[in-house]
Amino acid sequence: MLNVTEESLLFIVVASSMLFLLFVSFFVAFVQLYRRKQMMADNQRKERERAFSEELIRSQLEIREGLMRQMSDELHDNIGQSLVVAKMQLNSIQKEAESQQAVAANELIGRALQDLRNMSKTLNGQYILREGIVEALKKEIAYIDSARQINCSLEGFLNMNSLPADHEIILFRCVQELLSNVIKHADASEIRIHLKETDKNLSVDVIDNGKGLPPNWEMSRGLGMDNLHKRVELMGGELKSKSSAAQGTHISIILPTQPIIEQ
Repeated sequence: MLNVTEESLLFIVVASSMLFLLFVSFFVAFVQLYRRKQMMADNQRKERERAFSEELIRSQLEIREGLMRQMSDELHDNIGQSLVVAKMQLNSIQKEAESQQAVAANELIGRALQDLRNMSKTLNGQYILREGIVEALKKEIAYIDSARQINCSLEGFLNMNSLPADHEIILFRCVQELLSNVIKHADASEIRIHLKETDKNLSVDVIDNGKGLPPNWEMSRGLGMDNLHKRVELMGGELKSKSSAAQGTHISIILPTQPIIEQ
């Protein structure tokens, strides 16, 4: 029979315990390493998806801006020129015979020509960059007011160069879409646009007194709201909304500002 001393037994127990602890440590390290690699793979996948989504949105915006620029040129060069010629001809008719119909037609063409010029400018991204988002919003408001169905007003101010150039165009297009939603769906009689800027961020609030958003709009993200959220997120911002049938809809776009470099 084997004669096992206490020292040998103790050595076996200690060695077995150490081997067991080593195995457990190795297993825990393996699990942690596996989880870390899995987390890194998930993060890389999410990053690829985010980058792809952002690139897709940028591509869509570039295509849309190109189409809008073409529309702006078409309105300015062709339709606008035709209205100018028609107005000149009506002026000649008015000089020969002061008819009320000719005067009314001349006024209508003059108003249409001004609306066309305002629309042409706000469709052109270069105009927005050159004149600034505030001036572009004033043109958009003038175009809405010309229909004499909704009273639209602008409050507050934003500094030039508070946003990168591409963000300024995206922000203006977002406001354009919000205004379009109000006109098409809200049955509102009043729209207020409020601009505010601090050292860290700026906000654009679009407020109407219409019937409010549909009850399930958060789920369906209709009215182009999903695209609006994506565009605002692309700029590192946040889109907030409050809506009720009694008080209308209040949508805020909040964006971080960039430091203004003094010349």
